[in-house]
Formats: sequence, C-alpha cells, structure tokens
Amino acid sequence: IFVGGLEVNVSEDELRHIFGQFGDLVYVKIPPGRGCGFVQFVA
Repeated sequence: IFVGGLEVNVSEDELRHIFGQFGDLVYVKIPPGRGCGFVQFVA
C-alpha cells in the first residue's frame, strides 16, 4: 500500500504501529526525503 503525504519526522515504527492495527505486516519502508511510504500486509 502506498502511503503519501507523510511528514518528514514520521518513522517506520510509527507506520508499523498505525497499520499493524489492521493486520500482520510483512514490510514497512519510508524512502528518505520522499514524504511517502509503503506498507505490505500478510496475504
């Protein structure tokens, strides 16, 4: 899942905490300086 519009101070751990409420996560990544991230759930 693409997650856009992130503040520069948002961490991968914060995304993991937020999206982890909706299911088990495989992957969470925020490319440096992009203001976006990617989250992948277990299928």
